[in-house]
Order: sequence, then structure tokens, then C-alpha cells
Amino acid sequence: AEIAQANSGSYTVTVTNADGCKAAASHQLYVSSPRIDVQMRQPLCFGEANGELEITAAGGISPYLYSMDGGAFSQITRFSSLPSGNYQLAVKDDFNCEQTEEVFLHDPPVFQLEVGENVHLNLGETTLLDAQTTMPAALLEWLPSTGLDCADCPVTACLPLQTTTY
Repeated sequence: AEIAQANSGSYTVTVTNADGCKAAASHQLYVSSPRIDVQMRQPLCFGEANGELEITAAGGISPYLYSMDGGAFSQITRFSSLPSGNYQLAVKDDFNCEQTEEVFLHDPPVFQLEVGENVHLNLGETTLLDAQTTMPAALLEWLPSTGLDCADCPVTACLPLQTTTY
């Protein structure tokens, strides 16, 4: 006999022959539900929708179908262009056994730049320009670079020869 879909538990079969003699046997069945493994890529910058979730499944009976936030099940395993927030992921195996997992994509801290108050100089005067960020900067560039000691340094001396906004 074949069971198309069964739950975990003890199954007993009893057989009776033509003379009325009976025999019985039991079998313990363990059915594993599918398990979810989630790879997450957090949003790169605060408030951006570029996070990503990728689901893989194991256990249960393949093939698997996947869903996010109660959407239709499909073969799509990667969900991209996601902002920070809670996401409900689900996997369903070939016997419709379903497993869910809630994950959270986190926004990184806000990246901010502070350059201080505007400074008014008389011709021939110098000042220091100081760029301060809330996180390390991969690239820093003062524009225009004319009149600066260092165009890619966070702190640089400035001697403009005309009215200039940096």
C-alpha cells in the first residue's frame, strides 16, 4: 500500500486471512517538514530599498515553493530591492508541508556630513575646511580644488583668490 501524504506518528496495520486469523504490526513514521535557510543582505544606506533575501530549503520532499509576506507560492528564491523591515518567509514542499520564518532587514545608521558654518574671508586670508562624517568615508573630494592644500583630505587649508563655495 502507498500513502500519498502522512503525518508523523505510529501507524498500525491489521490483516485478517480467509480463516479469520489476524496479524497486526506497527510502524513509527517520522515526517520532516522543510527547513528554511535565509541569506540576508542588509540595505546599504539608510532609507534605501536595496536589501535582499535568498531562501534555500532542506528536509521535507522536494521540489519546493517559496513565498514572502503571504504572497503566492512560486519557484522564486531571491527577493531583492527590499527596504528595512519585517518579512515573513515560507517554504512549501511537494506534500504541501509548510514552514515559515520571520526575518528583519535593518537599516544602517544614517551617513551624515558636517562641514561647519559658512566662513567669510578677506582676500589673502586662509581658513581650515573640516569635513566630519558619522562613518568612515570611502571617498572624499572637495570641489573645486582650486585654492586648497589637499582636495581629498578631510581637513585642508584653504586660500581662495576669489569668492568660492566649496
